[in-house]
Amino acid sequence: MIKYLIIIILIIGFIYLSNKDNFWNQLPVSNNKIINYGYITNNFNINTISNKYKFFVFDPNKNINYIIDFINFNSNLLNNDNNNDIDIELFRYESINSHSFMNNYLILYFKKKIIGLIVNSPCQLYFYNSILSVNQITYLVVDNNFNYNTLFKILFSYNIQKNIYKNYKSFIFYKDKVKYPFNYLCKCRYYTKDLYNVQKNYQYGNISMYKNDNNIDRFFDFYNRKVKLYKIYRIFKRDDFHRYFDTILPIVYCFYEELGNEVISLCVIKRKKNIGYITFVLSDNIINFMENILYICKKLGLVTLKGLDMMNNIVFLEKLHFKKSYYRYYHMFNFHVNFNVSSSEFAYVV
Repeated sequence: MIKYLIIIILIIGFIYLSNKDNFWNQLPVSNNKIINYGYITNNFNINTISNKYKFFVFDPNKNINYIIDFINFNSNLLNNDNNNDIDIELFRYESINSHSFMNNYLILYFKKKIIGLIVNSPCQLYFYNSILSVNQITYLVVDNNFNYNTLFKILFSYNIQKNIYKNYKSFIFYKDKVKYPFNYLCKCRYYTKDLYNVQKNYQYGNISMYKNDNNIDRFFDFYNRKVKLYKIYRIFKRDDFHRYFDTILPIVYCFYEELGNEVISLCVIKRKKNIGYITFVLSDNIINFMENILYICKKLGLVTLKGLDMMNNIVFLEKLHFKKSYYRYYHMFNFHVNFNVSSSEFAYVV
């Protein structure tokens, strides 16, 4: 009996190893065998893409309604928050900045039909006393009628070929709920709060909402001053910071408070339908500030607010009784860190 059990175990083990996905094992991603901190390789001999498919670069500034329709019709997105509510302006807002390059916009065709899309949004990160130029993968979409894992590998591989150049030697991307099968950079947790019963704190009401009054440099200066408290943060050019708030209001809300004409708190919330996603909060008075922002968001018609426990957010998330939700794992391609970054030291603004 034991002999047969051993045979069954060996057969199952063989089947498991035979079917195991070796895609990531062939790429420079962080694992426990790597010793040196930083870039893993300068050699990117990625497997040749099958001639079965055709890749094209598209221009996001032209009429791309057919691409938007493809995104909205197919729900297999790398970034789970982007489901089924994309229009051209939102797509451009999320993917275009002063670092953008045409090869950042790739579509995959099969028999004259779009079956996949991958989009990068280049940015600079302050990364433990260094500055890294990285491509953040903003959209990755696969036709629902095709095998997701197969096309994911093709899209990712071709993306590497086209978008690793000059100083852009790595990518940053995230996965919700379950991590990829290699080391992650940082693990953050989502917290959510229903806004039905939130009340205004009448002892504290010094909050304003930015309304495109062309005086946003004070927010830029405040952001640059406060974000330097963190080990990893997004570096904005002034023009990109302006565009971040000025493009498609009211999809993006910017709340702030001042004391003696000086900004002392700043919160950015991105709206999708009736859900608000907290992009970042910078404040020395974070609990009182966020308590009334919850109330303002309710008055604006938001039903739920979601935020990650990155930066100093955990202070108000717990104090204001947000409920714990799923994890988000941030990964990097071609960059190895010998440790996991604490979410409280992580200020990566997507």
